[in-house]
Amino acid sequence: MTWLPFDANIFTLVREGDPETSREAAASVLPLRTELQRRIYTAFLQHGPMTDAELLELPEFRGYGPSTLRTRRSELHRAGRLQVVGSRNNRAQRRMLLWAAVRE
Repeated sequence: MTWLPFDANIFTLVREGDPETSREAAASVLPLRTELQRRIYTAFLQHGPMTDAELLELPEFRGYGPSTLRTRRSELHRAGRLQVVGSRNNRAQRRMLLWAAVRE
């Protein structure tokens, strides 16, 4: 499977009535978004199945907010790049979904 970024167009990032400056801003972040998706997918390939909390703890994602990483992970799931393979408890004993890369 060749890497294709999920939903790589700005119209998923702006609303119909948004001003031109919003469209310009969306176009400027699109490459960063797809690069982060690629990095997250690679992390799942390298580290194996993990929860969102475990993904957040990886050193390569320091500085990213939890919602940013969860959103990119969710996009990868919708694109068929990640799948749920189970669940496990986190430190607070709450059940969390366990995600794994769908291999190319």
